[in-house]
Amino acid sequence: MRTKLLKLALALTLSASALSANAVPSILSVSGVQTTTDNLGTGTVTTSVPSVVQNTVTSQPLNINTTITNAPSSEVFIAPTETTTGLQYNYLTPTTTTTFDVNSYNYDVLGLGVTSTGTNQSGEKFITLSGSVLSSIDTSLSFELSAFGDFTRISNRFGTTAPQLASFYFGNTDPTVSNLPSNTSTDLDLLTYSAYSVSYNTANFQLAAGVAQSFFAVVYAPNNVSVDNFQLEATTSNYNFTTTPNVTNVVGARFINSTTILPQIPEPDTYAMLVAGLGMIGFMARRRKNIQA
Repeated sequence: MRTKLLKLALALTLSASALSANAVPSILSVSGVQTTTDNLGTGTVTTSVPSVVQNTVTSQPLNINTTITNAPSSEVFIAPTETTTGLQYNYLTPTTTTTFDVNSYNYDVLGLGVTSTGTNQSGEKFITLSGSVLSSIDTSLSFELSAFGDFTRISNRFGTTAPQLASFYFGNTDPTVSNLPSNTSTDLDLLTYSAYSVSYNTANFQLAAGVAQSFFAVVYAPNNVSVDNFQLEATTSNYNFTTTPNVTNVVGARFINSTTILPQIPEPDTYAMLVAGLGMIGFMARRRKNIQA
């Protein structure tokens, strides 16, 4: 039971630490987002509103130190009488005090998306998603591009095969679509039935505090391949490292440490005789003093 209470106290303290860390503002912002499309068919193309989400990572308790102190108390279990002794229980109530540190840090995630209702359009097609990012502190941004869609299998005299799927370009300058740079990449790891999902992890951007940086992300798809959904995600490096000291006190159940025998209660006559005897002793002492004087 004591262990469960201690774990509960630690969990509540960790939750409070996470809430306080989230009070720090996000460092990342985005502006000037634009989408350029080409040959995506008659369907609609929609760009999502940019989102910046701050995340908090909180460590498990570190540098744990536990001490136990016992507070004494007593309770008469059997009261003494004139003829019988009594019984007293002596208790100890433990309090477990735990000190520990919790480390935490934040990182921001930027999310952007483009959706299209066109399916398996003929001819080559591409989407360019561009904008500008700004950070309030020095940081790095790690980008990931992903695309989802459908494809039409190509039939020829050698059988049916899948076409080349969507590929990507990412950089800080506007590429010429007819001559994409060499870091265009295609990933066929996940290819089932007539649907595909491809992704591309890019190199990091280094952002200096207060200096805006442009970005251009391009998804390209050849004939008989649709681009139903194109996602751009960017993650900052970790920031706002903090170490928070914590103290928890858990009071446990009291337990019997020892017992004490309580003496009998003297009868009233005994008290009277005792008082009379003490008075007589005092009288004799004063008389002897007067005689000597």
